[in-house]
Amino acid sequence: MHKPIWRSFAPTKCKIFSWLALKKRIWTSDRRYKHGMQDRPSACFTCLQEEDNVEHILVQCVFARRVWYTCLQEASLQLEEPQRGSTLENWWLQAREGVVAADKRKFDTLVILVSWMLWKHRNSRVFENTREQCSVTQLTGRIKGEFHL
Repeated sequence: MHKPIWRSFAPTKCKIFSWLALKKRIWTSDRRYKHGMQDRPSACFTCLQEEDNVEHILVQCVFARRVWYTCLQEASLQLEEPQRGSTLENWWLQAREGVVAADKRKFDTLVILVSWMLWKHRNSRVFENTREQCSVTQLTGRIKGEFHL
């Protein structure tokens, strides 16, 4: 996965985040639990349904899947959004096959930015005690803004 990440147009901090996310090295509650930093894993801070882990936050959460669907539609990509049991890496590689060669870097950038913004949204709920959930439309608008930068 190094080529799709490092050859994308995404900012370096987003590329580093994606690399760490694929290696499952970002600090979710399940990872903090494994390292003895908390008593038990927390529920997802967005949907409160499943365990807070990398795959759930970025591709399996109901909110994340709606964001992916909307972003893919906005980008006019006829690709299927991640499914409930998907992993980011498997979905990314599979979806990438449906993108023409000339657009692969743009698609990779989109995947990285959507993942980054989902992570930032999750962190605002965790660390800023944001009770209000932003809507899929609001988050998609923020992703569009980042993509155009």
